[in-house]
Amino acid sequence: MSSETHLVTGGSGYVAIHLVYTLLEAGYSVHTTVRSLKNGSKVEPLRDLQKKYPGKLELFEADLLRAGSFEAAMQGCSVVHHVASPFLMAESITDGQKQMVEPALQGTRSVCPTTK
Repeated sequence: MSSETHLVTGGSGYVAIHLVYTLLEAGYSVHTTVRSLKNGSKVEPLRDLQKKYPGKLELFEADLLRAGSFEAAMQGCSVVHHVASPFLMAESITDGQKQMVEPALQGTRSVCPTTK
């Protein structure tokens, strides 16, 4: 069992949920972020993991576009896996730079100042 705590951003996403599971299986404690804890369908798989690994997984609300929203989730973490990213269906993208790249960069800037 490791005493390290890892932060995984975007915990309800396809890649992140698998990373959260892998870290829990390896014995790590995990903090993960989601846009809204009220979105039951997105949070339910993480709640299931909380039941399977009691005391090892904490969920936090954070928004890529809101400065400082990752601070609480980062507390006590020694490793950050920044997996969160904007997601849109291809047919709804009219300006990739504005709708995808700029929010992704802003999100990285929101997470990075939190790391020490």
